[in-house]
Amino acid sequence: DQGDSWVYVNESTREASGLTRDGLHRKALQNLTAIVKRPGLLRQVDNPPYLGFLLDGEHESSLVLIDDLWKAVLRDDCPNGAVVAIPARDLCMFCDADSPDGIIALREMAAKFRGQPGFVSDQLLLYTALGWSTFR
Repeated sequence: DQGDSWVYVNESTREASGLTRDGLHRKALQNLTAIVKRPGLLRQVDNPPYLGFLLDGEHESSLVLIDDLWKAVLRDDCPNGAVVAIPARDLCMFCDADSPDGIIALREMAAKFRGQPGFVSDQLLLYTALGWSTFR
């Protein structure tokens, strides 16, 4: 992210920059964290039976990479674990793992975006104190 434009980094670009894969990953997380920390930009929304995050219309699905955010979700909203759907790059929705209605709604939303432009995944994820796993 160069502020006013995007640069997509392929393997040859990464190698030419001198960054290792780990270094590139760290830099990407720094950039994402800087966006998340902009005052008033990250908002949590309530859309029963699930919740969601709004950020900037580009990075919502990437929020799964910010562990501190999900630790707060466990503490404040999803004590049984957070079931998360990121069906498109601009969507990040979640509910408590003990919410059958929320899980059904997340599955429906994830399936709705399958094959659409910007599609990320129709697989639900689970975040607990142990970290991320696939939700079954």
